[in-house]
Formats: sequence, C-alpha cells, structure tokens
Amino acid sequence: MKKTKRVACCLSIIACLLLILFVGVNRSSGIEPVDQILDSYGDIAWEDEKARLDNFAIHLLESPEYTGYIFVYAGRRACPGEAQARAVRAKKYVVEVRGVDASRVVWRDGGYRESGSVNLHLSPPGMEELPLVPTLDPKEVKILNCKGKKISRRKRIKL
Repeated sequence: MKKTKRVACCLSIIACLLLILFVGVNRSSGIEPVDQILDSYGDIAWEDEKARLDNFAIHLLESPEYTGYIFVYAGRRACPGEAQARAVRAKKYVVEVRGVDASRVVWRDGGYRESGSVNLHLSPPGMEELPLVPTLDPKEVKILNCKGKKISRRKRIKL
C-alpha cells in the first residue's frame, strides 16, 4: 500500500512539473498561457453538469478562435467505456444543444483517477493541448460488470 501511495505521489509531482514546464515554454513563445482549466467537477447530476457545460459553451461561442477540451477520467471503480460515454455525451450536448461547431470541441479519455472527474478547458490558437494527468494505473482499477448501462440512470442524457 505504501508503494502505491509513493507511486501516485511521484506521478502527481511529475505531472505538475510537466505542466509548469509546458506553461513556461508557452510563455517564452509570446503566447499568453490562457490554456487552463475552466471548470472541473466530479460525479454530479446531469442537470448540474448541463449548467457547467452551458458556461463552457458560452465561453466557446464568445471566443470563436478557441478550441474547447473535455477531459474525462474514470474512477477507481468504473464501468468499461464509462469515461468515453461521459465525454461523448458532454460534447454532444455542447454541439447539438448549445450550437458550438463540432470541430471546436475535443474530448479525451484521460484514464483513471481516485474518483471520476471531468475537466473543461479552453485553448487559443497556437497553444498545445494540456497533457492528460491520470493518477491511477489501470491495474489499480476495479472494472465493474455494467452490462447495458452506459451511464448511470441519473446521468442519462435526454436531448
């Protein structure tokens, strides 16, 4: 158990250092480091998630040159394809309901973290995509038997 905690701690430190390096490189190139997380949330009700996605869409519609990124991480206990299903649902909502051009919204399955989470961030032209920062090795994750259950009932999308 101590070894697992040490590995997780080391991975977190490495991820932070890479992020600092990434921002520093972009600052030296003269590009403003605006590529940052706009919002981050965990396991919330779909109605609450839609409110956060509305805010994300508003930022994208007000800045047509920006690209929006949706990073989704599954938790320590996860269904197969859970992060991907959540990411696709979020993008579908932003594109189909809020009218953001599909080419400006990118989703990524970020791997696994202690608990599931979603990060929304904006990226101006010329900025590189933020790195994914999983904190758990897939071997540490318990994959649940969730046949026929893409996303929990309280989160199922209704467009």
